[in-house]
Amino acid sequence: MYSKFIDRQSYPYDTYIARSEVIYCSRISENRKSICNYLREFKKKSCQAYKPDKNHTGRNKCTCGLYREDHECIGRFPQQPSDQYVHLPTDAYGSIEFIDQVHGFQNAKYIRLANDTKMDKVARLLRDVWKLIDNKQLPDVILSIGGGVKEYRPNKILEEKFHATLINAAENNNVWLLTCGAFVGVSKNVGEAMFESFFEQWACNDRIKKPNNLKCIGVAPWGYIADSNKLINDPKNNLNPKKYSVNALVERGKPTSLDPYHTHFLLVDDGSHGRYGTEIEFRAMLEAYLTKNLGESDQGEKVQIPTVYVVLEGGPDIFTAVAERLKREVPVIVIEGSGRASSIIAYAVRSCEER
Repeated sequence: MYSKFIDRQSYPYDTYIARSEVIYCSRISENRKSICNYLREFKKKSCQAYKPDKNHTGRNKCTCGLYREDHECIGRFPQQPSDQYVHLPTDAYGSIEFIDQVHGFQNAKYIRLANDTKMDKVARLLRDVWKLIDNKQLPDVILSIGGGVKEYRPNKILEEKFHATLINAAENNNVWLLTCGAFVGVSKNVGEAMFESFFEQWACNDRIKKPNNLKCIGVAPWGYIADSNKLINDPKNNLNPKKYSVNALVERGKPTSLDPYHTHFLLVDDGSHGRYGTEIEFRAMLEAYLTKNLGESDQGEKVQIPTVYVVLEGGPDIFTAVAERLKREVPVIVIEGSGRASSIIAYAVRSCEER
């Protein structure tokens, strides 16, 4: 495999092997460097100006969620809302090795990126850097799954049917799944389906449907991820896997762990800390963009990829999430009878139909 680098007749066999390995390793190193350089072009957001939160009592807390002493510029007040946050080069990207994950499941790729990142840049990351599209094989459909998180209490029969449907879709179609990426609620349910599909393929030694074909992308708010500091890069080894342990304990108002059976994570950073739902608009924009701009036909024409937002149960944030999809003409499917937000939306739709 190294013959294109070195002429066999010019070197003794042992020297040929040694030199070819050096060249091959050099090529890998150059590729890693190229990837790192591209990923560094992404930005994170950081609050650089303390702005008192009038709704918080006790210690001086900023509207970004940090305390005053945690800011680099204590005493500086923003003159305009746009002055509060600055863009800095991202410091978290590479791959995650989940300590509690079953052996054999691939490490998850991830990046921390600003919530106002251009969608064409994100699409290029998915397509050309993370290689989610192999041999120009576009996804048959993109299923974005939304629903309950910490208060997730679905109908068990519906949950089992939903779980089975996800497994069937993952195994028999080229499907991209998008969730909030958390180890709780409906996104955890999706992760369990990915694990079950992986285990079945592994147990059956299925060489046709490889586990690497599974594509489950978590779009999560950076400021609401438990132990996010463990995902920040060591300056010397940016692409080395970061070891991450999942905390199964779920507490109201506290950050949650990432799900270990997602394959990729877009960690959306708006500069705030301790807030859930800051990624909703970004995710809706991404889904709408991917629908029309992810790939091209052999003739160079844009290919439309069916994208659907599926809602199972859910809390107040689901109303915002559904509105963001409808505003961008992304179809929404609500599972009636699954409870809470889904049941309210279904009731509203049926009431309008009856008029």
